[in-house]
Amino acid sequence: MKRYLLPIAALLLAIAACQRDHITVYDADNYVHFARRFVDSSSFSFVSYPTDNEYNYPVVVSLIGKAANRDRAYNVDVIDNYTTAPAANYALPATFAIKANAVADTFYVKLVKTPDLQSGSIRLALRVSGSDELLVGETERTVFVLWYTDRITRPSWWDSTMESAFLGRYSDSKYRLFIQVTGVGDMTGMEYYDKRYYTLIFKNWLREQAAAGHTVYEDDNFTVMSVALIGG
Repeated sequence: MKRYLLPIAALLLAIAACQRDHITVYDADNYVHFARRFVDSSSFSFVSYPTDNEYNYPVVVSLIGKAANRDRAYNVDVIDNYTTAPAANYALPATFAIKANAVADTFYVKLVKTPDLQSGSIRLALRVSGSDELLVGETERTVFVLWYTDRITRPSWWDSTMESAFLGRYSDSKYRLFIQVTGVGDMTGMEYYDKRYYTLIFKNWLREQAAAGHTVYEDDNFTVMSVALIGG
């Protein structure tokens, strides 16, 4: 997603200029910022959840300082000038707080699927700000950017290991069929045996289709769709 960051670079520089003098040490005050750095913008696709029209996307905010025995509010705002997502495609919580005795908070952005998401990605840019009790933390963690779509795209979990040991070479057609056959669109963080289990389901389905005279091909209509997993 780093190729999408240039339109927001000026924003980050402006924030840095405003906050540089306020972030010298963290031992005297308490600060909040997003757990993810600005350059590690996030992405989401409804393709992984084909039966869902809404999705609650988790966003983590971290505390630098000490936990307290009470809730402490902070604020999150939409950066309108850098957000391309229409208001109909998202909703934020009404309030935000680091809970009592906690050093982090997770709030959820409700993403709403609409037909236009099938034509491309839209961007939601958020900015965290402090309160009377919490100051703003590191500049590079002040902004959170989320790109989301309903268009088929290669997921980050389909990495070189997934390609060489499980599902084989990625294609949009294979990914879409894998979701339809297994009901699973996201294998992030799965253990080896879970990955093997779902890959076997898909492998056996491809085998059954071929046996029934309905061999499944890749988009070139020549290459037989297959997986890399051996055995089963």
